Amino acid sequence: MLFRSGVAPALVMYEWALKDLGKLGWIAAFVYCAGAALRLARFNVNIDVVDKRYFQGIPSPGDGLRLHLNENTGGCSERVMAAIRGEPVDRVPVSFWLHNHAQENTAQALAAETVRLHHTFGWDFLKPQSRALCFAEMWGQQLEYSGQRTVAPAISRFALRDARELGSLQPADARTGALAEQLQALRAIRAAVGADVPIVATLFAPLMVATYMTPGRRDEILRLMREEPAKLDHGLAAICETLTQYARDCIDAGVDEIG
Repeated sequence: MLFRSGVAPALVMYEWALKDLGKLGWIAAFVYCAGAALRLARFNVNIDVVDKRYFQGIPSPGDGLRLHLNENTGGCSERVMAAIRGEPVDRVPVSFWLHNHAQENTAQALAAETVRLHHTFGWDFLKPQSRALCFAEMWGQQLEYSGQRTVAPAISRFALRDARELGSLQPADARTGALAEQLQALRAIRAAVGADVPIVATLFAPLMVATYMTPGRRDEILRLMREEPAKLDHGLAAICETLTQYARDCIDAGVDEIG
């Protein structure tokens, strides 16, 4: 995350616009990178204590421009790829990442909202914002939707009663359930915007998925890490296998990059 949203864009801006400034250019690039690191650190520290209805801090512009877009897919816009190569562009590529909790609970609603935002603001690349708990839903997590744009769904049932149950967790089929819904949305978005608009799919790290699956959240996972690491390793391997299949299916659905 830090490399994608901090280091990579800092290097691109240095090569593209700051290089001729010498040491001042390096300082400017470093300040941006350091700011991204501090923002990420604050997010990690406050993840269980802040009110998620309200955004805190300033987002890293364009989430790092998603610098690993595959140039050979034919789905990368000329402006985005030119910017990544450091070539002149008419303007810096622009996009935005946000939740709309009232419009991300079905494939149809998520696709329609993503396409609407694209057409309204003319974004150069898209990151459809799937609901944060869709990965945990693959193991039985249940939600109560608020129906409100700024209020996240509440967890009505955790996937695991206790973190130790990770020791018996089995891989899920990523082509079913909540992830199948996400794939359906990605296909619909690709069909609606055409091949020229880069699409980035969201994929959480296995450890982050695990923290959403237990009532004790991060503290419970940390305790399991210290006391019974083999159980945690087993669970993370099962989650990783599921997410690997999902990532491959995302590419088949027309996604350009996983972020």
